[in-house]
Amino acid sequence: MIDIILLAVIAIVAWCLSGEGGWGAVLVFFSVLFAGILATNYFEPFANFLEATLLGQGTWKYRCDFIALSILFAGFITLFRVIGEYITPTYMHTDGIVHDVTRWTVGLMTGYLTAGILLFSLHTAALPREFLGFRAERKNFFNMVAPDRQWLAYMQYISEYSFSHGA
Repeated sequence: MIDIILLAVIAIVAWCLSGEGGWGAVLVFFSVLFAGILATNYFEPFANFLEATLLGQGTWKYRCDFIALSILFAGFITLFRVIGEYITPTYMHTDGIVHDVTRWTVGLMTGYLTAGILLFSLHTAALPREFLGFRAERKNFFNMVAPDRQWLAYMQYISEYSFSHGA
């Protein structure tokens, strides 16, 4: 079931971004990428804040990580999208085949990135170990790839090597 949901997420995101054109799709891709990076890095302190102030009672405290990650991801995407619309308020024209290839390719890339971040968020959710076919150990996209673990590997890579200078 999770495979079909991921396929639907990728298809819907690609279809929505295809209307943006090539330039708009690229802006949204980078918005999703940076929103995912910031949400992944800052959801734990925000979850601790939520647990200490708002949601610390009852079973809500077990859902703070998922709620914080979701709020930050949606908030950062909205912020970056507004900033992107402010910086480039007009439609930038590209020619023919470049326009079509760019908007669909970047739309599929953005959909896959979104699916990886959404799967990663399920790792933090207070759900049963196996939920709708999701298992952390398996390749959750038709047993071919694991977008969540690719996202986690990317996050480990940029946190490990971002400020390193050689060996």
